[in-house]
Amino acid sequence: MNARRFLLPLAAAAALASAGLASAAATTPQVRVHAIFGGTGAHVGQVLDVRTSAHTSSKVTEICWDPAPIERPACSPSVNGAPSTVGTTKLTLKLQDGTELTKSIKVTAAYRHRGGHGGSDAAPGHVTCAGLELYGNVGANDLRATLASGARVAQYNQYKNHIFYWEYATNKSGFAKRGCVADGLGAGA
Repeated sequence: MNARRFLLPLAAAAALASAGLASAAATTPQVRVHAIFGGTGAHVGQVLDVRTSAHTSSKVTEICWDPAPIERPACSPSVNGAPSTVGTTKLTLKLQDGTELTKSIKVTAAYRHRGGHGGSDAAPGHVTCAGLELYGNVGANDLRATLASGARVAQYNQYKNHIFYWEYATNKSGFAKRGCVADGLGAGA
């Protein structure tokens, strides 16, 4: 057997093994973070969606935030949360098979008023009236939730005389008329 016939299969096997390793590295799950509704970056009060970047046979059982997100426990199965503090927030995803994935994100200051970047960036607020009713659609009779006075919410875009709100504690969301939410997280913030 000549050397060329021997080396060609070895080279092909090496190329396949290398492609297999690259493929395995490309599918290794990592933590993926993005602002809901297309917001930019991570800032205090911006609701973030936290997931793995690749499909994995082991599902995420718990997501931990350090420091804890606004109005949520430090660890829960919820994929949504809002950073509570300027600085670095560490996210840890615990998978069913015992694997832990981590990512640190830089968190900037909160927007002071809603409407940043066309309404896609949240500004933290708090409910100032009793019984803020959230509806799925403006002008529709599709009540989703009623929020108590003091509830902390992310304020998003305005449509006509309504604003889209997201309650941090429960992830309930919907449109409500203006005038019942003030900027900032309110007492105890």
